[in-house]
Amino acid sequence: MWQRLSRTLFRGPSLGETRLRDSLRDSPRDGPRDGPRSSVFPGRCFPSEFRAFIVLALAISVVAGRAVAEPIQSVEDSSSDITSVSIGFDGKILLGRWLPIAIGWNGSRQSELSVAVQVLDGDAVPVSYRWSTGIDGSDAAGAPLTGLIKIGRAGPVQVEVSDGEGRRLAQRRFSSIELAANHEFLPATTRLTLVVGTVGSEALPPLPGEAGTERATAVSGESQFFPDQWIGYDSLDHLLVLTRNPEGLPLSNEALDGLAQWIRLGGRALLSCGPNAPAWFRDGASLETLGAPSLNGTVETARTGPLELFTGANEQLADATHKLTVARFSPDGWQVDLELEQYPVLMHRPFGMGTVSVLAVDVLEAPVAEWPGRHKLLGRALRLRETSTDDGRVVRSGRVTHNGYGDLSGQLRAALDRYRSVLFVTFTAVALLVALFILLIGPADYFFLRRVVGRMEWTWITFPLIAIGFCGLAVALVSSTKSHRLEFNQAEVVDIDAASGMVRGTVWTHVYSPATSTVNVAPGETSALAGRLDDAWLSWQGLPGNGLGGMRSRNDLGLYRRDYQIENIEGTSRIESLPVQSAATRALVLRWSGSLDPRPTSRLRQSPTTDAVLGTVTNPLNVRLKECILLYGDWAYLLERTLEPGETIVVEDDMREQTIRAPFTRRRERNGQEVVLPWDATGTDVGRILNAMMFYETIGGETWTTLTNDYQRWLDMSSALDMGGAILVGRIDASTTPLLVNGERIERYDQSVTMVRVVYPVQPRAKRN
Repeated sequence: MWQRLSRTLFRGPSLGETRLRDSLRDSPRDGPRDGPRSSVFPGRCFPSEFRAFIVLALAISVVAGRAVAEPIQSVEDSSSDITSVSIGFDGKILLGRWLPIAIGWNGSRQSELSVAVQVLDGDAVPVSYRWSTGIDGSDAAGAPLTGLIKIGRAGPVQVEVSDGEGRRLAQRRFSSIELAANHEFLPATTRLTLVVGTVGSEALPPLPGEAGTERATAVSGESQFFPDQWIGYDSLDHLLVLTRNPEGLPLSNEALDGLAQWIRLGGRALLSCGPNAPAWFRDGASLETLGAPSLNGTVETARTGPLELFTGANEQLADATHKLTVARFSPDGWQVDLELEQYPVLMHRPFGMGTVSVLAVDVLEAPVAEWPGRHKLLGRALRLRETSTDDGRVVRSGRVTHNGYGDLSGQLRAALDRYRSVLFVTFTAVALLVALFILLIGPADYFFLRRVVGRMEWTWITFPLIAIGFCGLAVALVSSTKSHRLEFNQAEVVDIDAASGMVRGTVWTHVYSPATSTVNVAPGETSALAGRLDDAWLSWQGLPGNGLGGMRSRNDLGLYRRDYQIENIEGTSRIESLPVQSAATRALVLRWSGSLDPRPTSRLRQSPTTDAVLGTVTNPLNVRLKECILLYGDWAYLLERTLEPGETIVVEDDMREQTIRAPFTRRRERNGQEVVLPWDATGTDVGRILNAMMFYETIGGETWTTLTNDYQRWLDMSSALDMGGAILVGRIDASTTPLLVNGERIERYDQSVTMVRVVYPVQPRAKRN
């Protein structure tokens, strides 16, 4: 190709071209020119400098195109010390979630090593996760280098290991083909259940799920690296603990604490205990760390009718020959859903802001293992809901397809991309301007010169003037429709557990830049509501699905591909050199945890005659709460004024009762009937979108919004209402957890919304004999 191009640009005139040029030169210039003109283009028309410039420009474009096609540059392995890489749980890589990574390392063992792992974020921009890991000489022989990363697009993974002084020791690139040998990239909305406590390669129980819809996947945790940080379990939907293995859980005490913290901050765990349950409770409190009740031995029974009726199974589970072994647990403080001969078989209770469920039979032990109803029993125990969509199928309706997202997180992202100081220029306006330009340089210019001026050659003056005028119009339009400084939008959800004083927060921040630039972003050390943060994990925010900009999309969002870094240091992460394109935004998400002291207090009790709640509630915060709603059971209690800091209200006197869905779906009375206003999938009301995400299952979100809530479904606290708790919801029109951009605290937001939820325990009414 280059040879043909060089011959075309640099060759001299041929013999035929020379003779034709001479004949044209010698012909009379004032003679008739009725014959056809020659189409031969002289070989020396362009100077050699211009041709060299064309070749150089073509070469640069080819090199730039290859750089865009392969954002992570291929490097030669500088050492064989990096032997392997293991990402996620059992090789399952959920896009857009924090994941554990274990790097096989046979290199030198030093007191401190620095690790950098480069992957693609949700916008297909290279991002490097960096952290330091300590190694204790001989005790760490063969131990992998472990950390946490977050992957946005399927692609290669590049690993680099350096010593404490920054000298590179080894570097290796794992291609997509190498990763595919023992890894699988899954949508961010996949339900992933981690199963621990099995024996060897024992088959995992199948999880309920409709064919062709969102997948519910069970993965084994037998030979798995378990992170010490709770955020490392971000990709999990459930933890299923089986007591088949008499050796107990394969977790260190640090990993067990991290897993228990994940449950307290909104995780869900199911303990399936059978004949081997006493061995798990004998020596240690590992299961008690996860919120398990006290064990009182086991019992065998053949009367399993209630269990068969509970699951709707037609087959008998046990008989006099094959009895069922049931673990005997103390039900005090637990919500019991199923009993056999007065022994609780399935029970639940809140554990912080999460849920712990106990199934007093082993789903892998006979006779349950061969029972056809095991599938439904496990689904009821895990509380898996039916769904009719998955991450890979964005088409729920014409509106959703047009909007480019099928999940509520996508609508929240679109709403936070709107700025009051940045006007949105519609495609219609651009199309009209283009049509006007074509009209002016075409028919309008022709008729003006033909009928008014009478000199067509003046088009060499009118055409440049029109073009320059429209260029100026475009510059003026861009300048008047966008801000000339960094702009920020922020939404935040803060959850407080009154019983334990635990606090968790989620912050979505969108950064707008008027020009291409890089920024450094770090979380603040304190929150206005919870004080000092225990940990804060800042990263990019992805868009689920395969629409434009989605994490399963194959398209890119621009040519500005400069990589950036995320530093993980002792439970805190910060972003360095984050690239932001001109007149574009970058979406970030921060997840943090902390504690509130003193703990919130309340005196709530269930009505002795109805399902209503009675008593008092106190605002535990030092800020005012607007639009306060107290949720309990099937009811919502509205406070039609501002709740002052530290103020105590009486529910039955100060609040107005409605059905629980009414304040969220905006139900109205019309012609004597209650109607629900339809959900606007293009709406930009951040507060309303957050309300739908926070109580998605309670308000029937899938039917009402026609959007899923699977990417960040841990925000849904409907399970706390199912466990008998009451939730006070309020709104603050200000930021409570600001970020630091380029070392300075964000003081001004284009829009900022903070939703606060406080979970209070409710004293149940006394049971009647």
